[in-house]
Amino acid sequence: MKLYIFVVLVYLMLITFTNSNPIEENDVIEVNKRGIGAYVDSIGNYIFSKNIKRNVKYNSSRVLDIYYLDKNNNSTNNNTEISKRPVVIYLYGGIWFLGEKSLYTKLGDFLNDNGYIAVVPNYIQFPYGNADDMISDIADALDWVYNNIEEYGGDNQNLIVIGHSSGAHLTALGMIKSSLGLPSGKSITKKFPPIKKSILLAGPYDFDIYTEKENDSNFEAFASYLLGSKQSCPTDILEEYPDKSIPNFGVGHIIIVQIQDDEFVPEPSSPGLFKEIERTSDSSVELYLAEGFNHCGITEGTMEGNKRAQDVLLYLLLK
Repeated sequence: MKLYIFVVLVYLMLITFTNSNPIEENDVIEVNKRGIGAYVDSIGNYIFSKNIKRNVKYNSSRVLDIYYLDKNNNSTNNNTEISKRPVVIYLYGGIWFLGEKSLYTKLGDFLNDNGYIAVVPNYIQFPYGNADDMISDIADALDWVYNNIEEYGGDNQNLIVIGHSSGAHLTALGMIKSSLGLPSGKSITKKFPPIKKSILLAGPYDFDIYTEKENDSNFEAFASYLLGSKQSCPTDILEEYPDKSIPNFGVGHIIIVQIQDDEFVPEPSSPGLFKEIERTSDSSVELYLAEGFNHCGITEGTMEGNKRAQDVLLYLLLK
């Protein structure tokens, strides 16, 4: 069993970093670099980025990076008075074990250049923690941002959380478990602070649907092994609740983004979560179809300077 898991992990790592271009071939803007190029460039950019506070501790063992407009190094804005900015907290994906904040420094700079304070936290991943541990770190990071981001020019009443792939899964799972007071391990899931908007990009919210794909019949067991929790599927949790029995999920507006040409997450995942949130609660929620992108197309495209990917991301932030 352990050998099987190891082989699957190596296989998923390879297909994640050798997949096709993030924008479809018939797009107006051609992207010639493989997806891995965006991350390599981002690591190099991490060294030279000016408006960044690196490795800020948000709990006893985890750190985050803050991309902000430094009043003493105002290189992107000539105004002497800086008003509080909306804050974007980006929760990366990576199959619950591959992510690292320095891979997204170009995304942080892009958001900063477009009027946002960007925060990218690291959080515990497999094999060092399970889903409950990951959500605990995310809750701590959000709590730290809520209580401290004003020092960096951010507006803690305008927090926007973007989760991508497994980061979207953890965002949705944490949002649901914290608002419902469900257990995480031996304690109750820590409450998330007030979030104005949550943007969920290409998340796997229901592992059952993978059994319908011939080559993914073991994905549910695989994910459960990594996540180490019986309550790890957001859609499955909500299916247990009656219609309109949940007031809200502590988020002003939820945008669930379905990627049209997603090669990793089956098509029913995003509509399924949307349906259950809409059925069980009075939350403001919408389903948005991102056409012409693959699984990592919006994030990788934004970091690679693709205008269409950047426009879609900014549209979602302003929606």
